[in-house]
Amino acid sequence: MPTPDLRQTGFELRGLAGGSARCMFDADVPLDQSGQSWLAASLPILMVAGEDAVFDDALEPIAVAGAERAQSILREWNPTLHRVIIEADQAAPGEPVEGVGCFFSGGVDSFYSALTLRDEITHLIFVQGFDIAIDDDQLAARALAGVQSAARELGKQLITVRTDLRAVSDRWSPWGEEYHGAALAAVALLLADHVGRVIIPSTFQTDDAVPWGSHADLDPLWSTSRVVLEHHGVDLHRSDKIGAISADPIALRHLRVCWQQENGEYNCGRCSKCIRTMAVLQAYGALEACATFPSTIDSSPLRQVRRPKPYEVIDARSILALLKARGVRDRALRRDLRGLMIRDSRVWQTARAVRNRIRRRR
Repeated sequence: MPTPDLRQTGFELRGLAGGSARCMFDADVPLDQSGQSWLAASLPILMVAGEDAVFDDALEPIAVAGAERAQSILREWNPTLHRVIIEADQAAPGEPVEGVGCFFSGGVDSFYSALTLRDEITHLIFVQGFDIAIDDDQLAARALAGVQSAARELGKQLITVRTDLRAVSDRWSPWGEEYHGAALAAVALLLADHVGRVIIPSTFQTDDAVPWGSHADLDPLWSTSRVVLEHHGVDLHRSDKIGAISADPIALRHLRVCWQQENGEYNCGRCSKCIRTMAVLQAYGALEACATFPSTIDSSPLRQVRRPKPYEVIDARSILALLKARGVRDRALRRDLRGLMIRDSRVWQTARAVRNRIRRRR
């Protein structure tokens, strides 16, 4: 009998309306084979499909209890989701290892967490298949090269994981609003033999938090006895995080934020996210020093964003205040940022209403 490859694993979702779906993971380190990660990976999908969760692998009581609380939060955000009954044998708790991991894409949030917790973190975790498509090897190679260089300069061990999980989940659960925190948790739990605590860099500041798949109220609930998940960075807005990393030479050499990813570009410099990031770097006098962006800003593409997302509106509001506070007199940039808010004020009103509901629940 051949020796199993412990650097690969996967699970199958059965009973879905479209039939079964199998997800695969492979990494450059051995992966945990206990099945603890499948609860996080499958639960949001099953809540959409309306199917109960019946597991062949035993699950820890702490994981099941956390998943039950996670269901309550997700259903509060989206009442159309079904309550899932979780059926599994009970697994005994395990002992955590001492390593501390941090998800690291090379973006603003992950650089902020990696630099802030540099003395605690032992491993950085890079995933292909989430923001970079599993089959986009050209962009993945460029992004990985930057992350590898950053990890070396930071003195951290880099763990790389490839998975087609998002290719499956996107058919069922919206990545940003509901699913990606569970996906990150699934990867973290697979690394239980290497890290006992895993940092998930936050997207939003506490006061701006809206329903989002990775959230301060949600991420810790996917923890087990062996891996504790920590949502980090809610004390600062994204603009403040950029300011905090803008003087760090490692960040300025390797910062990657782009989601457009046209022609394998590291940062396109033209999408909304690139422009918003460049605007803050300019406000802190660091744009010309950042090797991964153009040295000047053309904000005109912001006019093509017809229905800005809540996070774009939140970001634009913060950046405008920053530009004013730091005396940046780029009229075109300020006009185009205001346009993100003016074109659909209902977006911001909705974001505020949900944020206030979350505050009341706290």
